[in-house]
Amino acid sequence: MTENERRSLIMTRALHAPDGLTPYVFTRGMSKADALQFWNDAKALGLRVVGKSARGAKVLALPSAVCE
Repeated sequence: MTENERRSLIMTRALHAPDGLTPYVFTRGMSKADALQFWNDAKALGLRVVGKSARGAKVLALPSAVCE
């Protein structure tokens, strides 16, 4: 998967879940090599930590200004 394909997939998932998702959900279905690039992509796309899941994983979402 190329960098643009990976970032497009993450952005699509972020836009469809404005309340946020865990890194596991963002990387579901990706190869391990692509999933390891998630944090670089998240920073480049502007994802922000908005809370924690019931299991303690970070929940990331786009800032509200991007979703409007």
